[in-house]
Amino acid sequence: MVLTHFIDFIVTGSLPHVYLIPVAIIVGTFILEDATTMLIGVLAADGSIGIPLALLSLYAGIILGDFWLYGMGYLAANHKWAARLVNHHRYDHIRGWLEERFESAVFTSRFVPGMRLPTYTAAGFLKLPFRRFVPPVVIGTLIWTSLFFGTAYLFGNLTEQWLGVWRWPLAAALIVGWFLFSQWRIRRKVIREEQ
Repeated sequence: MVLTHFIDFIVTGSLPHVYLIPVAIIVGTFILEDATTMLIGVLAADGSIGIPLALLSLYAGIILGDFWLYGMGYLAANHKWAARLVNHHRYDHIRGWLEERFESAVFTSRFVPGMRLPTYTAAGFLKLPFRRFVPPVVIGTLIWTSLFFGTAYLFGNLTEQWLGVWRWPLAAALIVGWFLFSQWRIRRKVIREEQ
């Protein structure tokens, strides 16, 4: 029965059962977190999905994705090839620096484009305590996702009457623009550091 509904979802694009909606949102956050958050915010403004279900699903997917990044770093540290890639003198320095500022570094990286991957995987690779990793991840996710979802929800409400169906292309353009701006900022920062 679940397989039939999943095939129906693939063919028609509609989710007939409430229990598939959170799964789709969680999977979406693993693929494109910001785009999923914006899409779900606009859908919530349409009344296609309830706000509590939307937010809880987004929180779960994003937090699980962050735990996955930590886990990938942790698993990489146990492989011999990864140990050979690390300059051990520098490794101790980075570990000390990150350990001192661990919670604030993890929390801040949620709000700086391009910083989550290196920070979270480094935390796992350096085997910094997971119990210290969880609170800033959860708090940062609750704040950032709520603000981003709220903005998308407001966008959905404001543009429904003004733009009708044309708001979807505008939403897509905003998502692409956000992505390109984030990538541009990351590249600019890398170029500055190399100079």
